[in-house]
Amino acid sequence: MRRIRTTTGLLVAACVAGAALTAPVRAASDSAAAPAGPAANGRIAYVDVGDNTSSFDVFTVRPRGGGVRRLTAAGDAFSPAWSPDGRRIVFERNRLGAGTQFWLMGPRGHHKRLLLSGLQGGRFPSWSPTGSSIVFAADAARETRQLFVYRLRTGTVSRLTSPGRRHWSADQPAWSPRGDRIAFIRYNRRSRPDLFTIRTDGSGLHRLTRSAFSEFDPAWSPDGSRIAYTRSWQEQPCRSDVFVIAASGGTSRRVLDRGCDDSEPSWAPNGARIVLYSNQKAGTPGWRRHSGLWTVRPDGTDARLLLQGIFAGAPDWQAR
Repeated sequence: MRRIRTTTGLLVAACVAGAALTAPVRAASDSAAAPAGPAANGRIAYVDVGDNTSSFDVFTVRPRGGGVRRLTAAGDAFSPAWSPDGRRIVFERNRLGAGTQFWLMGPRGHHKRLLLSGLQGGRFPSWSPTGSSIVFAADAARETRQLFVYRLRTGTVSRLTSPGRRHWSADQPAWSPRGDRIAFIRYNRRSRPDLFTIRTDGSGLHRLTRSAFSEFDPAWSPDGSRIAYTRSWQEQPCRSDVFVIAASGGTSRRVLDRGCDDSEPSWAPNGARIVLYSNQKAGTPGWRRHSGLWTVRPDGTDARLLLQGIFAGAPDWQAR
């Protein structure tokens, strides 16, 4: 299964003054009372090859295609995530010898500034709905990955999840639009990844899926009622599809199966469409023409090719 957002290497600690990566976070919920009315759909950020096929940079494209802008040029950028107000993008940089860094930039790639540095494998940043905090995954004790929360005002990092006696890992966090819960994947050496949610104070762990498959890429609908995600059949090539499940759990429903890999969903701010990466099996007729970013209605109808590109992925939709 293709996963260009994955950071290589193991992870140790975040180098932020006063950061504590050992104690679970017990802080007030970063909640919005409820999501406001549907937002307008802005541009879609994504990762694609930069100057060669071994480098990746952040780009944006209009929601109906065209107008591609390149926002980074270092060749080591991943996991772009729009702030709730659509004015900033946080993204990940993988720098040899320097670990992973999180950077902020404006919607056109201007005003870049370093946010966090010294991470070893930090990835998948996700904003709180107020824009005051960012949750992310990083390596932790017992060779596991855990979730951490960075608070922009204080510049501090706190751990949200724990490995427990069974050495559970937590990864790919996504903060709910209501601000009260975070969706993520949880697994250990004996289990496949499943979807869970947790309260922002580290309590209330809730399991959403329990299957023989691997579940990845949770993405909340704008109203917080549903979660789109990727289901992978044993992580084999051409064996992943996008599903949607209620935020409380229950029966999941397949959104799209185009015959190969469909993955990495992100909702339009107005909730009317989902953008995702989709491809056809390499070597089949037209596979290059039909691989790239697609948009589709949440019920699986009206699939449209947005951007051709066999490496394009990790889309995130801007709210305006």
